[in-house]
Amino acid sequence: MVVTAVVAMMLWLYSDQVRTTEERARQQAENVHQMTMASITAMMLTGTVSQRAIYLDQVRNTQDINDLRVLRGMPVVALFGAGTGEAPTPAEQRVLDNGTAYFQHDSEQEVLTAILPAKAARNYLGKDCLGCHVNAKEGDVLGVVSMKISLKEATLATQRFVVNLALMIAAGLLVITLAIVTAWTTSSNRTAMMKWANFWQRWRSCNQI
Repeated sequence: MVVTAVVAMMLWLYSDQVRTTEERARQQAENVHQMTMASITAMMLTGTVSQRAIYLDQVRNTQDINDLRVLRGMPVVALFGAGTGEAPTPAEQRVLDNGTAYFQHDSEQEVLTAILPAKAARNYLGKDCLGCHVNAKEGDVLGVVSMKISLKEATLATQRFVVNLALMIAAGLLVITLAIVTAWTTSSNRTAMMKWANFWQRWRSCNQI
């Protein structure tokens, strides 16, 4: 019964840690999305957007970011052209079409795919998108930031934590078990000795009659 409860607790704890790891990765994706859009906006305003590949390459080489792409939506393509002309994946195209963020956790590769839309707004990171994107209206999808975030290190850390905790619990249960066995053995020996002492006392009494 105790073993079953411990195993169930370990499974729940591992599942909870995996969920927490994915939530943190999603938050990281949101942060990368904002930084990327802020950088590209600054490049647009300074006329250096053609150098965005340098920024994207630097981010790709940071810890846990396996890939990073920025794709233009139809309003941007119509006004400024196709840019790099990268073809979107089916998932990226869905986000371009419906403007809904997409997340997928590949548990085999331990990678989180995150695709987040960049929507036209009057005040986005302190800038008016419609000032440059004159053919768009608020809420239109101007593009997407697509990335892959590695969860391998976080998953390994979670596994080590759960294994160490399981070993600590097992050691604790072993100590408790040994204590119980020792106490029971001591009690049994004491009872046996008392019985033997009583028997010896009766035997001596009988011989003295």
